[in-house]
Amino acid sequence: KELSKLGIAKIPGGLDGNGRTRLSPKLLPELYSAQFNVGLPTVEAGLSLIRYHLGLVEDEDDEEDEGENLLEVQTRLQFMTNPNLVGLVPADESAAAAECRIEDVAGFFGLSGLLTKRRVQDSDAVLVEKRKAELRWLRKMVEDLKEADERERAARGYQGGIELISALVGHRGYHSIKDNSSKRPIENSLVAYEAAWTNGIHSCECDIALTADDKLILAHDENFVRLALDKDDPLVHKNVRELTYREIMSLPLKSGVRPPLLFDVLRSAYVIGGDAKMIVEIKPGNVEAGTALAKMFARHPHLMERVSVVMSFDAYAMQNLKRELEV
Repeated sequence: KELSKLGIAKIPGGLDGNGRTRLSPKLLPELYSAQFNVGLPTVEAGLSLIRYHLGLVEDEDDEEDEGENLLEVQTRLQFMTNPNLVGLVPADESAAAAECRIEDVAGFFGLSGLLTKRRVQDSDAVLVEKRKAELRWLRKMVEDLKEADERERAARGYQGGIELISALVGHRGYHSIKDNSSKRPIENSLVAYEAAWTNGIHSCECDIALTADDKLILAHDENFVRLALDKDDPLVHKNVRELTYREIMSLPLKSGVRPPLLFDVLRSAYVIGGDAKMIVEIKPGNVEAGTALAKMFARHPHLMERVSVVMSFDAYAMQNLKRELEV
């Protein structure tokens, strides 16, 4: 009875002559169309979601500008076809608005990882530009000092006197006094001195210390707590004189470089040539460093011409150095 109400009938003999129950011509079209009708809401929901994320949703209360709406669609579609994220936002759009726009698109299309990669690349590019700007500033400062010298000589009418640039000393090389290695080299590093000398600075100053295996390295503090990359390393808290050079090589500084040997830095000054000179300071109480310095000069006399001054606030250390050089 219920089947009859639904349009299902018991037809004697049936189509195959066995009297099987079959769907009537009335219900059969409804059954096939039901599959399509049930799927329509899902399709409509999907299309609505796509319209929303493409910015095509019409708001009766707020009429959006057609050009802006089109730009939104273009931006989102371009994201899917442009893995480098170049040109996704207008040139005149603010950085914050552009970042929000790209984050929205990246999150929707599951490309957050690509966005993170782009940010890393951008960070590297920004750091490169900052370091480039710092070196340009250094070169400009040197040029300005030379121009000031020329103006002073022209005003006085003579060519003698001490040049300003020759009186300038790069303290621990060209570095940041706040120990920030993002824009400038770290202090007492090889690159700090090479950057200074190759950009026009004549004299630099360094601090030397003697390692446990009698190597002269550049270090201002008694240990590497302030400048070490990994401050949790137990070797960081040891005195420099208690460490071998091999152990020091395993303690990179904040910028990733190791403390250099004095020999390496003076050799760079020798290769650079010109007015590249070093002022070497022996820290008080480090008398043995003077002995090691004298021995290095004896083995490599050509490096001694790259040292303009050896100084110390420890009179005994200076007397010891003088005695060793006279031997």
